[in-house]
Amino acid sequence: MAKRSLNRQIKHLEAEIKWIDAQVEQRINASAEKLSIKNCLESYKGIGLRAACTLVNRLPELGQLSRSEIASLCGVAPKNRDSGKQQKPRRIAGGRSSVRKSLSMSALSAIRFNKDMKVFYERLREQGKHGKVALVAVMRKII
Repeated sequence: MAKRSLNRQIKHLEAEIKWIDAQVEQRINASAEKLSIKNCLESYKGIGLRAACTLVNRLPELGQLSRSEIASLCGVAPKNRDSGKQQKPRRIAGGRSSVRKSLSMSALSAIRFNKDMKVFYERLREQGKHGKVALVAVMRKII
């Protein structure tokens, strides 16, 4: 009884997600500028439809700002936490978390399926960089 009820709820939520995705895509397709950016993003190996839609909607400044400004908006720019003579490791912080999450998943896919990104990631790892640091570098390269 409970299992059937949960399955019904899951099917309902899956249908709701499909409807929301269709609405988002419809709104992007209504704007020629957003559509061209979405198509450009989707052509990159590692970025799928959902990630492209997230980037187009949550990052309207895409293509208008410099590399460092867009990285800061996405929350993938390293921020220092120095105090006096003390130098602490740089950390990424701030920015738009939904964009950062979408970029991190896209970076994982890019490392797996995009030869250039895989070589870039592996080179950073061979230089002694931590996995997360190399992943953030791939995220910055994508954006």
